[in-house]
Amino acid sequence: VEECPLGLLMADVLRMLVCFDRREDCANTFEPLVRHGLAKFGLRVLMGTNWPIYQALHSDVWERQSHRGVFQDPHLSCVESQILDWPRFKRIFEKDDWYQPAVDV
Repeated sequence: VEECPLGLLMADVLRMLVCFDRREDCANTFEPLVRHGLAKFGLRVLMGTNWPIYQALHSDVWERQSHRGVFQDPHLSCVESQILDWPRFKRIFEKDDWYQPAVDV
C-alpha cells in the first residue's frame, strides 16, 4: 500500500525532469512510472489535487531541451500543418489569461 500515491507521482515527475534535464539514462526509469501514474489517477483527480503535477510537467526543462535540439522532429513540433497555425496556438498559452483566446482559435 502506497502511503501517499500522488506525492509519490510528484516525486517521480521531479526525478524524471532532473534526468531529462541532465540527459541521464535514469529518465528511462522514471518516465514509465510517470506515465503509469498519470493513467492510473486520471484527469479529474490530477486536476483536483493540491500536488502541482501538471505545473511541474510544464517545466522549463522542456524549453532547455528544445534549445539543445532534442525535439527537432517537424511532425512532433507541429511546424508544418494545413489545419492550424500550431506555433501561434502554442504562444497563446504564454499569456496569463490564455483560456478564452485558446477557445476562440
